[in-house]
Amino acid sequence: ASSPYQAVVPFRLVDTRAGQEDVVGNVAPGSIVTVPVAGVGPIGADATAVMLSLTLTNPAVAGFATVWPCGETRPTASNVNVAAGQTAAVAVLAKVGAGGAVCVASNTQADVIVDAQGWYAAVSDYRPITPVRVQDSRLSSAGSLAPSTPRDIGVAGVLGVPADAVAAVLSVTVTDPASAGFATVWPCGEPQPGSSNLNFAAGQTVANLVMTKLGPTGSVCVASNSRVDVVVDVEGTYGPGSSFVGLSRIRLVDSRARSRLG
Repeated sequence: ASSPYQAVVPFRLVDTRAGQEDVVGNVAPGSIVTVPVAGVGPIGADATAVMLSLTLTNPAVAGFATVWPCGETRPTASNVNVAAGQTAAVAVLAKVGAGGAVCVASNTQADVIVDAQGWYAAVSDYRPITPVRVQDSRLSSAGSLAPSTPRDIGVAGVLGVPADAVAAVLSVTVTDPASAGFATVWPCGEPQPGSSNLNFAAGQTVANLVMTKLGPTGSVCVASNSRVDVVVDVEGTYGPGSSFVGLSRIRLVDSRARSRLG
């Protein structure tokens, strides 16, 4: 009840198929859709970050879309990836920018749908940032992730990310997998959990939002059971004593094993 995160009944902010927010039809590649959020519906006028569901549909060709705070430079980051003709959705916890708005752009012509799910007020221990890329294995001397070989990825203190971060909100993307598989993100220094954050087919590009505790050195580990490239963007952090309590991940339900905790 005392949490600074304010959940709302999900409601639609933008749907270019229906012409909401005066945006009609497919959005041209590179065009920016400005989405007012602060003070809209039940979202407080003092909102500093907003939880969104971002959907891309009817894409002309394969591509990706990025969400960032309006008034700031568009980051080198992606939140959702699609193949031609595919519909894909992902959660985004975005910093609110100039004019109380977030901006959305896609590198492919597509329809954009944005739904609000919650928000953080000005007095909050969640610290949103303009997304910053801390790992792109395609550009790394270490290359792609080998199967079942964890990659240690520094987060705290990297490229302006607060050095005292104990947990982070990440956008994690896998691309060019050699075969179907899954990838897992967890705090370095702890055992790899028996769970997955992303699941993919051979050659597919998939992104997902990951909220995770950081390891003792301020890093996260990523591993995949297939050779794959991984991209990690930081969207925000929590500092010491925050209201977010990170866990060593545990599986609650797996219907294949008919298992359930408790």
